[in-house]
Amino acid sequence: MVLMTTLRQMSKMEKTSAISRDDAIGKARELYGAMKFYHSNPTINDEEFDNAADIFDQLVTEHNISLEELEGESKVIKDLAEVPGNVSDIALDDNNPISVFLSQPEAVKEREVERANRLDRNHDDALPFKIGFNPSTGKIDEQELIKHFEQRMSEFSPSDHRDFDPEKMHELQEAYALGMDTKKYKAARGIGAPHDYLKKVFIDSIRPHTIQDDEYAGEISGGENWFSETPVGAAARDFKWFDDLSNTNEKGTEVATSSGFIPFRMSVINPFLAGKAYREGVKPEELIEAWHGNGFHPLGGVHAEFTYPIAKYIGARGMGLSHEDSKAVLRSLQYFPMQDIHALVKEGHTAKEIAGASNARFGDIELPAAPEAPFKAFTGGQ
Repeated sequence: MVLMTTLRQMSKMEKTSAISRDDAIGKARELYGAMKFYHSNPTINDEEFDNAADIFDQLVTEHNISLEELEGESKVIKDLAEVPGNVSDIALDDNNPISVFLSQPEAVKEREVERANRLDRNHDDALPFKIGFNPSTGKIDEQELIKHFEQRMSEFSPSDHRDFDPEKMHELQEAYALGMDTKKYKAARGIGAPHDYLKKVFIDSIRPHTIQDDEYAGEISGGENWFSETPVGAAARDFKWFDDLSNTNEKGTEVATSSGFIPFRMSVINPFLAGKAYREGVKPEELIEAWHGNGFHPLGGVHAEFTYPIAKYIGARGMGLSHEDSKAVLRSLQYFPMQDIHALVKEGHTAKEIAGASNARFGDIELPAAPEAPFKAFTGGQ
C-alpha cells in the first residue's frame, strides 16, 4: 500500500528534484523497506518495483540522502508498530526497542506469518466456560470453578472415548472437567506426557484471553486492559461508551454478581504442546514462565500483541538449549530465525555467544520486563 501510494504521488511530478529535500527524505523512507526487499530478492520481475527503484535512486542521488537519514523514523515501521493500545504513542527512535525490532524485515515477516496461521496470542485455546473475575480484588470465583468442574465430571461419557486406555479413563475425565481439549490431551499422552504434568501446566497457564466477546469485560483492568487491546474489544468498548452516554442500559454492572465477579474468557496452553515440552525435558515451572512471559519475546513486556508462540520456546529447548539459554536468545533484540539458531548451536556456538550479538548492537537499550503470571486460578495462588 505504501509503495503504490508513493508511486502515484511521484508519477505526478516531472522530476524528483522538484520537491523539497524534507519531502524527498520522507518519500525515500517510504520506499526504503521495499527497496531492501527488492535488492535481497533479485529474481523479482515486477514493473512496480522497477519503477520504485528508479524513483528511489533519483531521490537519493539528487537530494544527497544519507543512509542514516533513510534509517530514521520510517512510515513503514510506524504502520507496523501501531497496534491497539498506547504502543503507537511511543516515539520511535534508535533507542526504542519497538523501532529496533520492527526495523528487521525477517522479524516482521515472522510476525505476519504467525498471525496469518493463527499462531498469535489472539488465537490461543480458550476454556470452554467463562470464569468469574473480580477486577477490584484480582480474585477468581473459586466456587463457580468448582461447580463447572463437578458438572463436567458428571457429564463425561467414557463411551465417547473408546480409543483411550480404560484403566486411565479417570485421568481423561479429569482433563475434560478442567477444560482440556480431549483430542490434544490424548495426543500428549500418546507421546509420553504424564497426566500430572499436563494437569499442572494447564492449570497454571490460565490467563485472560486477549479477545473477549462481551463489551463489559473491557471494564476490567489489572495493569493491562487485555480486552480493549483487540479490534473486537475496541469496537465493543466504543459500543458500550455510546450505550452509557445515552443511558439506555448499564451492561457493565448488570452482569456482575453480588460479589463483584464478572464472567471472563480465559486462554490456556495447548495440551499437546505441553506434551512436547515434557518430551524435551522442560520442567513445569520453566514452561509456565515462558508462557506467561509471552514466549520471551523481547517486546513481551510492552504489549500482549508482541508474543512468540510457545512452540518457539519448546523448539529452542529441543535444540539442546537450557531454559536460561533459550530465554537469552529469544529475548534478544537482534532477531534470529530458528534455523539460524539451530545452525549456530550445531556449530558449537553457545547461547551467550549468540545473544552477545544483540548485546553488542543494542546493549544500551533497556527491554521492558516480561509479564508475570496474573494468578493461579485453581490453586488459590499457591
